[in-house]
Amino acid sequence: MIFWCFVITYMLEKNKLCKPWLMLVFLVCATYNLLFKLPLGIGSVPTYYLFFYVGFMMGSKRIKLPIVNMWLPAILFLTAFSASMFIKDNIEATTLIEKGFLFGLNGLVNIIISVTGVYMLYRIANIHKIQNKIDGNKLLIRLSGYCYGVYIFQQFILRYLYYKTDMAQCINPYALPWVAAVVTIALSLILTDLSLRTRIGRFLIG
Repeated sequence: MIFWCFVITYMLEKNKLCKPWLMLVFLVCATYNLLFKLPLGIGSVPTYYLFFYVGFMMGSKRIKLPIVNMWLPAILFLTAFSASMFIKDNIEATTLIEKGFLFGLNGLVNIIISVTGVYMLYRIANIHKIQNKIDGNKLLIRLSGYCYGVYIFQQFILRYLYYKTDMAQCINPYALPWVAAVVTIALSLILTDLSLRTRIGRFLIG
């Protein structure tokens, strides 16, 4: 999936089409994910490209991260999360129009959860006292070199945990994502570390 994100961004940048207003287009694409059935990772591009594009625009200094009171994203996060749980447990669509609306509403709520969650983590990581502890931390510097390996391995581990084991049936559904995340990150770090000890591993993910 990330390969196609790079390809799309390269084509947009080459043709001088990378504009801030395109974020609204990619927001709609992420909300409805109209390519969800396509193979080779293309189907998941609309869901994540919004975040990739925003990151690219921030990294190239074309937009700035708005600084707001932390209460605002926290309230939005909790509201969207509660709405997501309510929609999932209490609302059922019957007609095609209702299904389309509900699908889009779910997508938008999930985007709000993701954006506000990432925003809060980013702001916390940039608190002066925390940043001073992060800067020069040898463990964190070493782990930063594992990011791509973790990205590669996590999808396979998650698929295995959810579809090849009984984890989903044995753990409370509200706790499941957190438990799966901890297990997946731990296993991904171990596999990345082992891979980086080999020549081919360093070539592929180093």
